[in-house]
Amino acid sequence: MADYILDLRKAAGRRPLLQTGAGVIVVDAAGCVLLQRRSDNGCWDYAGGSMELGEEAEETAQPPLARWLAERNA
Repeated sequence: MADYILDLRKAAGRRPLLQTGAGVIVVDAAGCVLLQRRSDNGCWDYAGGSMELGEEAEETAQPPLARWLAERNA
């Protein structure tokens, strides 16, 4: 069901959809909050994403956070 959200969007067209998501707000020792620039609109946001059907919240939030940590430590 990896394309569940895309399939819903195709079926609904431009009508509003209610989606469940999960995110992570990370604060470092200095009190700074982790933000990442979104690839779809260029705005700053916390790490997270839309949940796929049958996915747990941790499964949704972990990949964006892991990507940010990998880029930061590269």
